[in-house]
Amino acid sequence: MALTKPSVFSRRRVLAFTASLAAGAPACSDDEPSSTSSTGASTGSGADDLSDVVYEGGATDEALVALLAQSPKDDATQAAGLVAPTSGETISAATPFAFSWAVGAASFREPGALERAIGLLLGVREAQAHGTPISGRAYFLVFSTQTDAKLLRVFTTALTYTPSADAWAKLTAAGAPVTVEIVNAIFETNRVADGGGPYAGAPKTFQIG
Repeated sequence: MALTKPSVFSRRRVLAFTASLAAGAPACSDDEPSSTSSTGASTGSGADDLSDVVYEGGATDEALVALLAQSPKDDATQAAGLVAPTSGETISAATPFAFSWAVGAASFREPGALERAIGLLLGVREAQAHGTPISGRAYFLVFSTQTDAKLLRVFTTALTYTPSADAWAKLTAAGAPVTVEIVNAIFETNRVADGGGPYAGAPKTFQIG
C-alpha cells in the first residue's frame, strides 16, 4: 500500500506543537528554591510555624516536626495526662507553677516528692532546637484559651515544666481559663519509632488567680 505524503498543513501543525512544548518546558537549575524549611517542615501555607515553641530537656525541632507529621492515636495506656495542676484547680499567679504529667495510669495520681524532684532536675537541662537527635519519649504541651489556640507551646523530654518569667507572664496575662493538651511519642534519633505513637492525651483546664 502506498504511503501518503504528509500535507504542508500537517507538517506545520507538528512543528507548532513541538515549539509549544519547548517553550513551556521548565528549566532545571540547581538554584531552584526548596519547598521545605531547614527543619524539614513544609514552607507552604499549611505549614505550622514553630518559632514560638519552647524546647527543653534536649528536645529538638526535627523531632517535633516528625511528631506533628502524624495523626495522634487514642491509647489510654500511652497517653500523657496532666497531674499538677488538677483539672479545675486555681493556681497562684505569684510564682511560676511547676506543671507535671505522667503516662498511662500514673497520670491519675499525684506525684510524690521524689518524682517532682527528679522532674525538676530533668527540666532544667539546656534546650536545643538543633541538637543531638533524641531517642525515647518526648512531650508536646499546648497551652490555650478560647481566644488563643497557641498561647504557649513547649516540647520537652522531661515530665515537668516550670515556665520562665516571660512564659509565665503569657499565661497569667491570659485572664481566662487555660487548657493544656499533651501529645507524646517515642523517638528513635528524631524519628517517631514504629509503634511509638504519637499519642493524644485528654485536655485539662485550670485557672490562674
